[in-house]
Amino acid sequence: MAMTCRGILALPYANRLRLVAGASGGGNEIRWVHILEEPKYTAWLKGGELILLSGVVTGGFAVPAPGPL
Repeated sequence: MAMTCRGILALPYANRLRLVAGASGGGNEIRWVHILEEPKYTAWLKGGELILLSGVVTGGFAVPAPGPL
């Protein structure tokens, strides 16, 4: 079964997740999940990825580090 970005946000245990970019792509299928410590590596992405940022390294990036999950 395919999972979409919108579908992930609708899961009951995903209530602390926050979409920070690409709201128009909510129906896009997620093909791969990556955990990144630093946002500068997003240039390596090809599309279809769900990116989880831990918030450990966010220097100069516009997304504040989230609290513990």
